[in-house]
Amino acid sequence: MSQTFSDDDPTAPTAQMVPLIRYVGVQKAFADQVVYKDLSFKVFPGETICIIGPSGVGKSVMLKMLNGLLPVDQGEIFFDGQPLHHLRKDSEFLPIRKRVSMVFQGAALFDSLNVFDNLAYALREEGVVSETEIAARVQERLSWVDLSGIENKMPSELSGGMRKRVGLARSIMMDPEVVLYDEPTTGLDPVNCARIGELILSLHKRLNCTSLVVTHDVPVMKQIADRLVFVYDGRVVAEGTFDQLNESGPEMVREFLQGKLHQNS
Repeated sequence: MSQTFSDDDPTAPTAQMVPLIRYVGVQKAFADQVVYKDLSFKVFPGETICIIGPSGVGKSVMLKMLNGLLPVDQGEIFFDGQPLHHLRKDSEFLPIRKRVSMVFQGAALFDSLNVFDNLAYALREEGVVSETEIAARVQERLSWVDLSGIENKMPSELSGGMRKRVGLARSIMMDPEVVLYDEPTTGLDPVNCARIGELILSLHKRLNCTSLVVTHDVPVMKQIADRLVFVYDGRVVAEGTFDQLNESGPEMVREFLQGKLHQNS
């Protein structure tokens, strides 16, 4: 049974608000490995949600089903009222991917392209803006992630933290309504983890977007999340603010947030 907490904060989602994203009874398996048995939860416009839980429970799978990188087996995902289950081809998902962008765990930069061309790629594929406009937007987005002046560098010349930030910049080139972050702080030191958290917050405000962040980083959760969604055993078992779950959530969730639950359990 999922444990859900309501918040007295007047800005918190209410029953009257219309969710932007809904997972309804989603099932997903890879051969005989069942990932989701009954995944159901809602995301409201403008929220920053951290998807948390032990390693191997399918948190990244959740994001990839939303933007069509993985199909849903059973159940339904709705985005802005539109059911996505019937969309199968990449071409059918293109309108969704223009609105829902993803920051991959390893940044997923094109090694053969410099930073400028990595960021310009999607805009050039669309062919709707001039090279002058593309250049201006590349410079603007790099400035948003504190990387002005690195347009001509190759990915191999960047540190891990810089590659993460270039990945963030590339993900927002199309002004998405939703940004999906898959373990954005993995492999970074605490200083760079905090910096990524600050960037997620600042980009969230600049774009007025909705953010879903898969993370194991407890300080980052505390830093950025409006709500936490804890996934275990194929479903959401608890959701609420950090303080709500840390103080009175299920024992497993409290142990996780307090660093007492082994991440690979």
